[in-house]
This record gives sequence, structure tokens and C-alpha cells, in this order.
Amino acid sequence: MQDKVRTPDLGGRASTAEFAAPWLSGLGPSHPCARCGTDTAGIAIGGICANCMRSLTRRATRIARLVAIGTTVPLAVYVALACPVERTARLVGR
Repeated sequence: MQDKVRTPDLGGRASTAEFAAPWLSGLGPSHPCARCGTDTAGIAIGGICANCMRSLTRRATRIARLVAIGTTVPLAVYVALACPVERTARLVGR
């Protein structure tokens, strides 16, 4: 598909890459990171830079791991106490 941006008397046709905004390439205007305040190119207003995102992801992973352990341990204790002592009852589930 050809773009008809310019008229033939002004030099013919132009491509859309010629008019593309510079920030679409990721190198555009820099905005301060919402967490650390460093100016970073390519992030949205109120966005978080790559370093802060990495540290937040690490922290969230740590918290999620603790929550998973914290919910698994009580469930294991409940199952151990709720199941009867007899072996056949454990296999059948009664």
C-alpha cells in the first residue's frame, strides 16, 4: 500500500516511517520512574524503570513463596489429622 502524503509537485510520495514519532522506537522522551525517580527513556508517565521492575518482581516472588508455604503447611496438618490411622481407610478415603 502506498501513501499519498505529498503531492507529485512537491516531490512525490513519502513513507510513513518518515513521519513516525521518535518515541515509538523506545528511545523517545524520558519520564521519571515512579519508584526511584530516574529519567528513563521509553516508559510511560508514572511507569517503572527496568531496575525497579526487577526488584519488585524479586520481592513479589519471595512473598508468593512464603504465602504458598504458609498455606500448604496447615493443609498438610489438616489432612494428616483428618485421615484415619488404618491403612485401608486411607486408601479408600473413609
